[in-house]
Amino acid sequence: MIEHVVSLIAMAVVAAPDALVASTSGRAHYALAAGRARVELRTSQTRAEVYAELERAFSLDPTLAARAEDDPDFLSEHGSTEWERLISTTLSLEGLPPDTADAIRRLRAAVVAVVADPQSAQAQYELAAALALSRREPELICRLRAYEGEVFSALNRAVALDPKLRARALKDPSFSRLHRTIKWQWLRGLEAKRDLRKILESVDWVFDDGRPEALSVRLSASGQVKGWRRDLKGEALISGPLIGWRWRLKPEGALIFDGTREHLMVLEGDWLSSVVPNDWYQFGSAAECEVF
Repeated sequence: MIEHVVSLIAMAVVAAPDALVASTSGRAHYALAAGRARVELRTSQTRAEVYAELERAFSLDPTLAARAEDDPDFLSEHGSTEWERLISTTLSLEGLPPDTADAIRRLRAAVVAVVADPQSAQAQYELAAALALSRREPELICRLRAYEGEVFSALNRAVALDPKLRARALKDPSFSRLHRTIKWQWLRGLEAKRDLRKILESVDWVFDDGRPEALSVRLSASGQVKGWRRDLKGEALISGPLIGWRWRLKPEGALIFDGTREHLMVLEGDWLSSVVPNDWYQFGSAAECEVF
């Protein structure tokens, strides 16, 4: 029945202006998605069909995303990560630079692909890459749930499904801003005991010195400590070598001298004790998004 209605709508708009055609076609796909969402015994295939039709609908008529948010036909999807991303990637496009808008569209397509086949290595890889690119607009991180952990969760799943994707990821510029995170070092194949120095020098850390503004530090091979501190507006307060600071390797981590006293930082999992990776601390972490 629904397919018949869609066919009639399509026939009625053949001679209509392009904008009207797109809008009407979008509503047709939306109606098809809503009809499939009303199926009582929904299967994974039905869910994939719903997302695919909605993606087509939103591409033709983005205003339908706001309608879908309050549509009881899709109530079972509300709150899911896939649903929030499908809606947000449509509502977030206005006013974005072209390259960022392209990344958002890529994310929307990746969401649909993962819903269709969660075991697809390529779909998981596309999701990871699109999330990483979306993080370049800080205000979108919370809205799209583009947390650093989400990027690596999808990327690690992709690599587990197809190990050849590890080499591709290491060369992919989509992930360039994650290169100085500790999870990236694990992806590279580094190991804490064997590659401790390389890990310490390859990650940007945040040193907790009691100040409200975070002090990010980088441990150089020469033993020098570089740092930068930004205020809440993002303006630099400190940037460059930290005078009097030095560090040296210890079997369990790093011994950092801040000009007054020494701090022994032990590598524990994904961070040094009382020092955390810079990507963990930056605005847009899952915990911080929940607070705000």
